[in-house]
Amino acid sequence: MILGAALYLLVISWFEIQTVFETEQQVTDAMANRYADILARPIWNLEEETSAEILDSLIAREDTTCLRLDDVIGLEGATSRGDCKNVSDGRISSQAPIIFSQGRIKETIGTLFLVRKLESGFTRILQLIAPQIVLTLLLISVLIVLAFYGFRKTITAPLGEVQRSLRSYEKSGYRQPVNWHSSDELGQFVQAYNSALDRQETSENELRKQLELTRTLLKTVPNPIVFLNTDLTFQGCNDSFSIMFGVNDEKAAGKPIDQLLADNPWSLLPTNLDTVFPSSMGPTSVYSTETTVHDRLGKEHVVIFSTSVLRDPDGNVTSLVSLMQDITERKQSEMELEAAKNAAEKALAELRIAQDNLIQSEKMASLGSLVAGISHEINTPIGSCITVASSMSERTDQFQQILDSGKIRRADLVSFVETMGEASDILNKSLTVAAELIQNFKQVAVDQTTSKRRGFDLERVITEIASTLQPVVKKTPHRLELDIHDNIPMDSYPGPLGQVVTNIVNNALVHAFADKDHGTIMISSKLTDDSSVSLVISDDGCGIPKTHLKRIFDPFFTTKMGSGGTGLGLNVTYNIVTNLLGGTISVTSAQGQGSSFTITLPRVAPDNATDTEMPPKETTFVI
Repeated sequence: MILGAALYLLVISWFEIQTVFETEQQVTDAMANRYADILARPIWNLEEETSAEILDSLIAREDTTCLRLDDVIGLEGATSRGDCKNVSDGRISSQAPIIFSQGRIKETIGTLFLVRKLESGFTRILQLIAPQIVLTLLLISVLIVLAFYGFRKTITAPLGEVQRSLRSYEKSGYRQPVNWHSSDELGQFVQAYNSALDRQETSENELRKQLELTRTLLKTVPNPIVFLNTDLTFQGCNDSFSIMFGVNDEKAAGKPIDQLLADNPWSLLPTNLDTVFPSSMGPTSVYSTETTVHDRLGKEHVVIFSTSVLRDPDGNVTSLVSLMQDITERKQSEMELEAAKNAAEKALAELRIAQDNLIQSEKMASLGSLVAGISHEINTPIGSCITVASSMSERTDQFQQILDSGKIRRADLVSFVETMGEASDILNKSLTVAAELIQNFKQVAVDQTTSKRRGFDLERVITEIASTLQPVVKKTPHRLELDIHDNIPMDSYPGPLGQVVTNIVNNALVHAFADKDHGTIMISSKLTDDSSVSLVISDDGCGIPKTHLKRIFDPFFTTKMGSGGTGLGLNVTYNIVTNLLGGTISVTSAQGQGSSFTITLPRVAPDNATDTEMPPKETTFVI
């Protein structure tokens, strides 16, 4: 309040001073103009004595300290009066032009410089602001008294109640709530203080319960716990430690721990505890190690020996706390589990070898079926070739006899040429069919016996695979149809892809049409986007039961066990599609409405797949 009042008085004083100075400046300017008018005619008439008398009379005024004529021509006497060299603070100066005016004549004949002093200026200012100073001081005094009284009633009183409550708690430990009610900030503070007392009492009660619980846990915990001094002398222990090592808590106090136990695992601790338990005030470290100890009966136990430290508020170590967790039975179980694990790993390795052999057998069986079907298909054009070749040989012998007899006729020659032409056409067509079958078989056989990556057209590879499957399909009343888009270049593994298609088609022939006289297997494709293609193999067979649908890709799952089925065909298919080809495979089916296998493949197989090739074998194909 005092600072505010002082600032107020300073502002008022500044404004009053400015007002006084502006008023005095106006008075000085008016006096300078009036004196200039008085001096104009004597100076114009060059009346030096009159001008000097006027100057002397003007300088005689108490408030005038300097008069000076500047730029006046014709006056030879002194043109200044008073102290014009010292124009200091508290003085006001002004300049006025001396203008002679008479009739049409109006001419500036010099300048009058005037300086006045303000001896009564500050006195006037004080007289103006004195009432305000008195009123301000009176108002401040009243406000200070009222504020002090209000402070006592609204602030000091509740704070005194809080202070008495705190002193009561310090002396008796009893929490006495503050009886004060108001809606201001201190009333809220008192309410918060009373609530804090309630929470503190609740927290202390909870702390007592926790301490009691901790004591109970220490006594009942099955793990031995012991407290030691920093010199490794005994402080105390729980019941488990006493039972295990036969240590009496009261009699052992202050004795070195190595005299109480047959073993001394604390010797594993370094001499300088700060190397294990840093002296920072952060979380305390725990030193743990595995060792062996002997109980009071001499029985050996494998334990995890854990030690930590307790510190005082200054961070100094006061005690060591050690816990021993008996893991003897766990160690025995680990040894048994290790033996069982080794046995299981050995059995798993043998099982994998057997599975690889079964998969290899599945691949070779598929290739054998392919060879058998191709052999049967090639027999037809090759048989036709043999028959035609035999006829050509007989016809050639007949023509030779006629030629040897010398009785050859034109009709005999024409008949021989026509017969040879027809036989050549038949041979050419039959051998072309056989060559196409053999070419397709060679490509498919090479692809399926080697998992080489190469670029290929999807339509051509699927067509080659379908041609090798036709002999098997022809033995059934079913049909295999294709709807493959042309010009779908792939950079993948045609052999594994052919094995996938062959397995799914064979699976359909074996399972899909068990109760049908005829059926259709459709292989279609479509581009899902620029980088992937979708291959769908569907049938209109009996469908897959819902109970089997989730297990259809599991290894060794088959409904034809004992009837030639191994349960590996679709599992091999799933592994090839998801691992080597980098795609996905899914199946949808409804009972009585057929099944559909959807294979989504990237047009460029992933690089993480490695080319695998079967070891070369000397194989003879009998066609």
